[in-house]
Amino acid sequence: VFGSGSVSVMQQQAPAPIFTWFSNRGSRQFAAALEPLGGRRLAADSGLAPDLLYFDTYDPAQTPPPLHPGSLTLIPRERTAALDNKASMARALMASGYTDPRVFFRVEDVSADSEALWFVKSPHRSGGKGIAVVTTAELNRFQGQGVIIQEAVQDLDLVAGHKYTLRLYVLAFQGKLFLYPEGFAVVHGAPYQPDSRDPAVQFAHEGYLGADSPVRLLPLSALADSAARLDAAAARLREAFAVFRDRLKYERHNEYCLFGVDILIRPSGAAVLVEINDRPNLVHTAQINQQVNVPMLRAMAEQLNPEWKRDQETPSPRFQLLLTL
Repeated sequence: VFGSGSVSVMQQQAPAPIFTWFSNRGSRQFAAALEPLGGRRLAADSGLAPDLLYFDTYDPAQTPPPLHPGSLTLIPRERTAALDNKASMARALMASGYTDPRVFFRVEDVSADSEALWFVKSPHRSGGKGIAVVTTAELNRFQGQGVIIQEAVQDLDLVAGHKYTLRLYVLAFQGKLFLYPEGFAVVHGAPYQPDSRDPAVQFAHEGYLGADSPVRLLPLSALADSAARLDAAAARLREAFAVFRDRLKYERHNEYCLFGVDILIRPSGAAVLVEINDRPNLVHTAQINQQVNVPMLRAMAEQLNPEWKRDQETPSPRFQLLLTL
C-alpha cells in the first residue's frame, strides 16, 4: 500500500546478473572484481554453464562445469605448458638467441672455472619451491637429476638494499597479448649480498601473509621509477612471448589465458625474464589483492567482453596491448 512502508515483491528481487562466472582459484578476488560488473558466481554443483570460467586442473578430483557455445574459458593447458615449464621455456628462448640469464641442462656443460652462482630448479615447480643456490663446484651433486641450471643474476636493482622480483600479468586473447600496467614487487627479507647462497636473500618468500614477515609485497606503482621498470619489462616480454607465437595465436575466439610473469631489473634498467606462470596464484596480501589483483581481474573480464561495463565511479587501469601475434 502506498505510504505504508511495505516493499513489493518486484522491489525485493535482486536484479538479474549481466553474466555468470565460476573459478576454482582466487574465488574471493574474482567475486570482488566481477560483482561490480554485474557478475554472479555459480555454485560448483549448479550444473549450469558459466559465461566466464577460470578453472585450473591442479586438483584431479575437481571437474569443471559444463560450457555453452559462448563461454569464455582458458586455453587448454597442453598449448600453454611450453611457457609454464621452465625447461621448455628456456630451450625455446635459447633457440631464438636469448641467453640472459644463461641456462644449462647438464652439469658437464657448465664451465668448471665459472665463478657464477647458479639456481638449480625443478622444471615443473613454482613459488620458490625446489630451488637451491650453489657454486659451480657444488653442481656435481645434481648430476643426472633432470634439473635446470640457471645463472644467478647478481647485478640487480634493489629496493632499500633488498632483492626484489616483479610479478606482472599478461593476458592472451584472440591472437593478441595484453599487459596489465600494475603489478607488485616481492621484496626479499634479508639484505642483498650478490654472492650469498642464503635463500632469504635470493629467492625465499614463504610466509609473506604473516604480519611479522620480513618479506614485503609492494605495488609496482609504489616504487621509484615504476614507469621505467614497466617499460623495460614490456620490451622484454614482447620479445619473449613472440617466441611462442604459434602456441598463443589460438583460433578459438572464446579461449584466453592469464600468465603471471616474474621479472628482475638490472641497475642499467634492463629487464630479465625469470619465469612465466600459466594460471598464476591470485591470492596475496590484502593490499596487493585490493590494489592489484582485484582491479586486474576486473580489467581482464572487460577485455574479454567489453559489454561487461564497470561502474564509472571506480576507475582502475585496463590491459594494454603488448603484442599482436
